[in-house]
Amino acid sequence: MIREAKRKWKASELGRQRFREQGKRYRAKYPEEVGAMIKAYSKRNPEKVAARNAINGAVRYGKIQKQPCEVCGATKYIHAHHDDYSQPLVVHWLCAVHHKARHAEMKRS
Repeated sequence: MIREAKRKWKASELGRQRFREQGKRYRAKYPEEVGAMIKAYSKRNPEKVAARNAINGAVRYGKIQKQPCEVCGATKYIHAHHDDYSQPLVVHWLCAVHHKARHAEMKRS
């Protein structure tokens, strides 16, 4: 019950805003630790980082346009989900909620 309420709150506009603010405060307070975590993640996951950089660059330079969520049609907080990191420009466009659900589904199987 509490977990469900917390999930709904985090999915709300106010919840997302507060979560972003909390992250900004943490990054400002601990920049060296955050930098070390990012560096370690990049070292552990070079293929994921390369795929993310490729899609972000393609969107930034207009080669690809973000699409609405494939599940609900939302146009805010859209993420590019890679099923195969070796094909960095082949993505599913999902809102943050459905992207998280897709990863939870993948963990279960």
